Amino acid sequence: MNTIESAMKKIALFFALALGSLTLANAQETKVLEAYESMNIYRSELANGNVDVAIKNLLDAKAAIDMATQDPKTAGKSKTWKRKVEVYLTILSDTNKSSKIVPLQATALDEVIAAVKKARTVEVNEKTGKPKIFEEDQLTMIMNTIGIYAYNAGIKASEQKMYDVAALSFEKAFDLKESINVVDTNALVNSFISANMAWQETEDKAKKTEMQDMALKLGKRIIEYKFTDAPLYSAISDIYLAKGDTATALKTIADARKQFPHEAGFITSEFNLYFSMKQMDRAKQALDEAMVAYKDDKDMLRNLKFNAGFIYDQKKDYETARKYYREALDLDPKFSEAMNNLAGTYLEEANPIINEMNALPLNETAKYKAMKEKASALYKEAGIILEQAYELNPNDKLKRTLADLYGFLGDEEKEMKYSK
Repeated sequence: MNTIESAMKKIALFFALALGSLTLANAQETKVLEAYESMNIYRSELANGNVDVAIKNLLDAKAAIDMATQDPKTAGKSKTWKRKVEVYLTILSDTNKSSKIVPLQATALDEVIAAVKKARTVEVNEKTGKPKIFEEDQLTMIMNTIGIYAYNAGIKASEQKMYDVAALSFEKAFDLKESINVVDTNALVNSFISANMAWQETEDKAKKTEMQDMALKLGKRIIEYKFTDAPLYSAISDIYLAKGDTATALKTIADARKQFPHEAGFITSEFNLYFSMKQMDRAKQALDEAMVAYKDDKDMLRNLKFNAGFIYDQKKDYETARKYYREALDLDPKFSEAMNNLAGTYLEEANPIINEMNALPLNETAKYKAMKEKASALYKEAGIILEQAYELNPNDKLKRTLADLYGFLGDEEKEMKYSK
């Protein structure tokens, strides 16, 4: 009898333990259900205008789902995290400006994003080995929605010139879309552009470095996605230049040219890079290739010819510089910058002659006369071009230059014309 009673007690104890375990699990499952029901009450009370009651139920839903996501027995369920997504998304979008809800909204978006990721990965189908996702279509729709929310936040921050905030918002929008296999190229590019603007506009060294590093991180993603937008690669290389990493700056453009050999924009990017580094020979090589690539683009070719003229101008090869400036003017007869620079080559060549001439001893009359004739010939050429430039764009500075020039040449009529 005692033996039987002892056995029965052990069986009773086993069932008591099992029942206790079942009750504990059910209690946690109840928290998920409680959150769901509190959300339903929130919506119902809000629709009926009972804002205070609605807010209380929203906070109850938050408390319940937070407990469920922290308990190991329910934290491994996709459904639990899906419910958290719903609760925190509601907190994020609530517009009642409750003093109890507003402080929670600052971190609600991050909570939603983390919860969606959990809901999509935390539970595995034992038969297939693939993620078991509760209401997957709804999760995808939510990710798309908050991706749009983050993108719009980026636009708003950009309009307010808060470029660091804009960069983070656009990056978040990109990551959200990418998580549902949507590549939002606009979000990625805008994030890079915002970070690029942020580092250029701040005077804070630490912030500048932070934004440069963020822009480079985004730039690497742009390169991985094989964007063919040449200015983006130029901007990436410019950041490396700003950080003193010349080798990587050059490699960025060189790799882009290899990857996209038919994209002429990368040739001009390479030219701009070499030009900014004052490597004129390499810049000219890239420029020659660009002129071939853009031979049928009149406007681009005009600018490339002008740049070639400027390179030779800097090297004091005035004859070659004039050749390119004139070719630019052949493409656009009203290209005032080319006119001014073309005239400038004659003035630049004449000025050292005039300085040397004025330094001659008084008895060097024959040499003085020969040098003045040479300088005057150059000044006359400059005068012809500058008069054309003045007709296109009359301004006081150019007018004074012409008056001085014709004063030197002894042309009183034109000196008076431009002195008035």
